[in-house]
Amino acid sequence: MPFSPRAIAPARIVAATGCAALTETIALTRHGVQAQCAACLVLPPFFFKDVSDDGLFAWYSRVIDGVADARLRVILYHIPQVTGVPLSVELVARLAAAYPA
Repeated sequence: MPFSPRAIAPARIVAATGCAALTETIALTRHGVQAQCAACLVLPPFFFKDVSDDGLFAWYSRVIDGVADARLRVILYHIPQVTGVPLSVELVARLAAAYPA
């Protein structure tokens, strides 16, 4: 049977929605939620280096608030060797407290 993307249920897909532009990240993340994907994998703003936890919190908050959909589930992309932007445990805890599932 040939592969068909329609054969994969959206609930089994994690959409990678991190872009260089915040507006594009919000739009793609919103689309992933509306398509009923299980979650969205969102990169940090990788084009800036040495971003503070406050700056990263603001970035993710703008994405989450911009999507404004209770169905949104975010997977944080933490591979600093690739992005150059590590996500601290404190940041993750702060995001989890501000945006509980």
